[in-house]
Amino acid sequence: MKKLLRQGVDAARSGDKLTARRLLQQVLLNDKHNVTALMWMASVVDTLEDRRAYLQRVLQVDPNNERAREALRRLGGAPAPAAAPSRPAVQQVPSNGGSRTGLFVLAIVALVAVVMILLVITTPGLLTSVAVQPSATSLPPTETASGVQVMPTLTVNAVSVPIEERTLARTLPPTFTPPPTLEPTVAPTETPPPPSVNQYAFVSSDLGVGAAEFTLRYFASADGQPILIGDGIGSDVAISADQSQIAFIRVITPEGEATPEAGAEGESVSSTQSQLFVADLAPDFSTLTNIRQLTTVVTAQLLWPSFSADGQWIAFASGEDGDMDIYRVSLFHGGIDKLTANATFDSYPAYHPTDPNVLLYASDLQSPGFTDLYVLNLNDLSEPPVRLYDGAGSAYQPSWSADGSQIAFISTANADPDVFVVNADGSRARQMTIDDGASEDRAPVWTPDNAYIAFASNREGDTFQWYVVNSASSEVTPLVSDENSAGRLAFVP
Repeated sequence: MKKLLRQGVDAARSGDKLTARRLLQQVLLNDKHNVTALMWMASVVDTLEDRRAYLQRVLQVDPNNERAREALRRLGGAPAPAAAPSRPAVQQVPSNGGSRTGLFVLAIVALVAVVMILLVITTPGLLTSVAVQPSATSLPPTETASGVQVMPTLTVNAVSVPIEERTLARTLPPTFTPPPTLEPTVAPTETPPPPSVNQYAFVSSDLGVGAAEFTLRYFASADGQPILIGDGIGSDVAISADQSQIAFIRVITPEGEATPEAGAEGESVSSTQSQLFVADLAPDFSTLTNIRQLTTVVTAQLLWPSFSADGQWIAFASGEDGDMDIYRVSLFHGGIDKLTANATFDSYPAYHPTDPNVLLYASDLQSPGFTDLYVLNLNDLSEPPVRLYDGAGSAYQPSWSADGSQIAFISTANADPDVFVVNADGSRARQMTIDDGASEDRAPVWTPDNAYIAFASNREGDTFQWYVVNSASSEVTPLVSDENSAGRLAFVP
């Protein structure tokens, strides 16, 4: 943690806010009361609201931190209250009430005397059996470290005898408030290690060496032998939430066309088309059955299928009308709806994991040439889409976490495509893959427990391989390493 903190501070000082936030967040995940990390986080967050929030947290941990208090004052935020005194405050008496104060003191003295006399009367033999040293009665109350007043003991024949607690309770003023009970210190629990990457099952589309088409493979675990469940498909796949169906893109030749046509110069001119297919998936993921074609588009550009949470729709992107738009097809009646109709680039749809009426996608609607993340309300298509994330560079290929709280996506904010994560409301973007030698990352997808994000990358050669990045520590490890080139991956819930 000390090393991470030092690296985070160095990144903040050098102006690398994204790296600083990522490192400091790791520190705060392990020690949420680290004042140094909180102060530096306040300096690298993007909004005034976040900055005030971190400064308020500093003052909650350290109420006397003048730097945080002054910074909060300049930002227009109300500083946290100062630390409360450790003992009850003494009630102030007006300056003109001196005579009343004297009468009050005399009354208290008289009350104490009456109590002591009653104690003597009700305790037989006390005066005759013990001799009380006069000096003992004049001792003032002492105070313990916890702030509780304790009356002195009376010395009886050189033996110390404490005054009974009930007597002390009767002599205390009625407004006395006992100090809070101190709870035993609980040792902090250690953060459990992340689960092994070998525990996840998934289906991936992969392109073999020298192959022209992708194959579908099922991995019961990353270190196990995959099962070939289909071939002759495109790179994009998606699995329904109940694991009963799989959608994929397949490149086909129109019916009646035996061979590709020859071009004017003798080159082969293909009229093949990409279409959306869906198939039933065997419970053991070994075979595909009831394969059926859902689209008959003319374009050769169709990609990125996504199942709705209720399993009724599959969204996809197509350039059918000359530019990329978002469509959806019904799995029950086969009807196709066009969800975006404009002259901009709309692609990479991703249904919300629990709400079938929320669709996330990438578009350059408001920033031509640079895509941002948008959300579409399918309950009312007359409403314009809402831009969820607008960062530097382009943001595309979004993927929801299983609980819908976060979104992973690819961003070109640092020139080369990297994996980023943002909250579901578009706040607090952070970079997950760094120091990868300007390699390209693509196709991120969350594990079912949100512990990792899988992605394809060419960081170790020309071939794209599958990796995972730890969503808490940003540590990258290989998921599958073989000669095949990675296409797209879908985890089995």
